Amino acid sequence: MLSDGIHDGRPLRFAITDQLTATAGLRQTWEKKSGHFIGRKVSGPSLPPPLAANYDVRGSQKWDALTPRFALDFQATPDALVYASATRGFKSGGFQGIAGNGLSQQTPYDPEYAWSYEGGVKTQWLDKRLRLNLSVFQTDYKDLQVSQLVPLCCVVVGNAATAEIKGAELEFVATPFKGLQIDGSYGYLHARFKSFANGATANFTGNDLPRSPKDKLHLGVQYSADVEGWELLGRVDYVNQSHMYFEASNIPTQKQEGYINVDARVSLTSPDKQWEVAVWGKNLTDELVATYVTAFAPYRQVLVPYAPPKTYGVTLIWKMQ
Repeated sequence: MLSDGIHDGRPLRFAITDQLTATAGLRQTWEKKSGHFIGRKVSGPSLPPPLAANYDVRGSQKWDALTPRFALDFQATPDALVYASATRGFKSGGFQGIAGNGLSQQTPYDPEYAWSYEGGVKTQWLDKRLRLNLSVFQTDYKDLQVSQLVPLCCVVVGNAATAEIKGAELEFVATPFKGLQIDGSYGYLHARFKSFANGATANFTGNDLPRSPKDKLHLGVQYSADVEGWELLGRVDYVNQSHMYFEASNIPTQKQEGYINVDARVSLTSPDKQWEVAVWGKNLTDELVATYVTAFAPYRQVLVPYAPPKTYGVTLIWKMQ
C-alpha cells in the first residue's frame, strides 16, 4: 500500500494584552492511498477457509481535510495560567489489512473527524514546591474508526456514526523537602457511542468506547539521597483503574475488571555515573490484567493474552564513557 500526503499550516500567535495571548492556525491535508490486494483460500483440518473466494483487486482513494486550531492563554498571575482551546482533528481512511472477499478489500473505510475542546488552569504554590493542574475536555467524533473481529475471518475496520468523550484530569507534583517528590493524577472519563448501528441487528449506541476506563488514579513517591557519593533513588507507583471493555459490543467476556497495580524500584548509581545497580518489582499486587480479549463465538472460545504477573529482579548497568 502506498500513501502520500501534503501538509501546510503554521499557528500564529497574537498578544492581545500583556497577559492574554491568542493562537490560531489552519492545516490543509491531502492524502492518497492505493493498493494491490491478493487473497488466496487456505483451510486447515476441519476448519473452513476465512475467505469466501480468491481475489486479486486494486483500490485507490483520495481524502482532504481542513483542520483549524484556536487557543487562548491568560497569565492571571506569575504562578497561574488559564487556557482554553478548540481543535479539529482528522484521521485518514484506508483499506483493510485482510478482508474476507474482494469487494470488502477494495472498498475503503472513511476518514475519522473530531472536534476537541479543552480548558484548564496550571498553577504553582508554596514557592513552587507544589504544582497543581486541572483540565476539563470534550471530544466529539464523527465516523469514528472501530476495529472489530469477524469470526473465522479477520479484524475489520469500520466507521461508527458518532461518539463523545468528556472528562477531567487533576495532576500534582509536590516536593516537601529536598530529595522527596510526591506526584499523582486522577482522571475521569465518560466515553460513549452516541450512535452506532452495527449491521441490521446489533446496536451499540450508548456503549462504552473500547479501552476507556471511567476512573484512573495514580500516585507516586520517590526519594533520592547522596550516600558517600553514590546516588540512591527509590520510587513506588500505585495505580487504581476501573473496568473497561475491549470491544464496542461491551459483552462481559470482553471486559477487564478494575485492578490495582504497584511497581517499585531502588537503585544505586556510582559517583562517575558509569555504574548502576537496581532492585525492582513490577505488578507486586499480582493482578491478572488482560492486554486484549478476542471471543470466537462459533467455537465458544475466548483468547486472552495477559500482561506479565508479579515480576521482580536485579539490573546491573554499565555505561561506556
